[in-house]
Amino acid sequence: MGLRVSPRYAYISAKSFGVGLWVLNPRALAVAAIALIVVASTTAFLGGFAGPFVSGPETRTETITRTVTNTLTENMIQRRTDTVTETRLESMVRTETVTRRETITQTFFGTITLTTSTMAAEAGPDPEIWSSVNDFLYQLQDIDLTAVGDTKFDLLIMDYSADGSESGEYRAEQIRELKSSLGGPKLVLAYMSIGEAENYRWYWEDSWDEDYDGIPDPDAPLWLGPSNPDWPDNYKVKYWESGWRAIVYAYLDEVIEAGFDGAYLDIIDAYEFWGPGGESGLDRETAEREMVDFVIALASYARETRGKTNFGIFPQNGEALSSHPDYVLTVSGIGREDVWYDDDTPQPTSDTEEVISYLDIFKRAGKLVLVVDYVTRQSLIDDLYGKAESRGYVPYATVRDLDRLTINQGHKPD
Repeated sequence: MGLRVSPRYAYISAKSFGVGLWVLNPRALAVAAIALIVVASTTAFLGGFAGPFVSGPETRTETITRTVTNTLTENMIQRRTDTVTETRLESMVRTETVTRRETITQTFFGTITLTTSTMAAEAGPDPEIWSSVNDFLYQLQDIDLTAVGDTKFDLLIMDYSADGSESGEYRAEQIRELKSSLGGPKLVLAYMSIGEAENYRWYWEDSWDEDYDGIPDPDAPLWLGPSNPDWPDNYKVKYWESGWRAIVYAYLDEVIEAGFDGAYLDIIDAYEFWGPGGESGLDRETAEREMVDFVIALASYARETRGKTNFGIFPQNGEALSSHPDYVLTVSGIGREDVWYDDDTPQPTSDTEEVISYLDIFKRAGKLVLVVDYVTRQSLIDDLYGKAESRGYVPYATVRDLDRLTINQGHKPD
């Protein structure tokens, strides 16, 4: 019998019998429980979609019983077979919700009973407040909370952790102070990648790509894909798989607990990689709709299950999903990179016009449209601000590494 301990999981392996007994830390337990339970949620979607916000927080208790027929092993999150219950409404909106507070009783070949209590919580900012945003700051690395707090930016997009790790997570009091800092009140969004896994996050296991060649090793979860050649620390994920979704829900829990006003969801356009004609070669016909459903499900979880009824959901890129009315109604706004410029090089006019045609759909729906171009020359910065503001978008120019507090000359936050 060998004992192996990692920062995220500890388990005792009885190799002679081929059985793994798990002893999970609280976060791993939450991930495992969520991975086993993905339940249809319909509260916010009556008769199509009445609006992205429910009328107020509520308290409810659900008890779900599920039979597990596979052996629970150290890879159960990735290897198990699970039945997912779905509800289709008249509007054909499909949503999922998972639980946060769980009590679990289990046997290896028996029944798992999960009792979940959804607690009433503060609603968060008034949904109308997003429309009052006229400037924003986007910085993910090397952030100085005091310096940022002293600025007059209306909105801040930042990481939930100082260095991306679990140990660097910001405390709720830090976020609370930032939102009411000396420079003026701020809305704060937490950056979350939902279309790629990052190898510096709390959920990552080194054994998933031990030789760091960008190709998942045999012990990697089945939902993990190859690394992004432009960002080698990021790996494509099959975001429709429940194992990955469980991790994202646990990640979202951390964001909510820290007091962020919303989430800024990146790699939304992952559906292009996995979908018909995409680089993956998988040609998954449902990839686009599954990304739409995933974003809607995350919004439902934050706003209904967690009671944060006005929680902001901002996808970055993937603007072509504006063809899905339920998606447009659900999100609070959208962010788009490289609209007019790719660094300091102008984008082809036809490309910019296509992007604008999609962004305008969100704008006409009353959604906040954020655009960030990574331009550094003053004349290009001025051009970006002029073009974006003329369309009712909110622009920001900064460096692509997103590692500095940039205040552009002539375009200071007010």
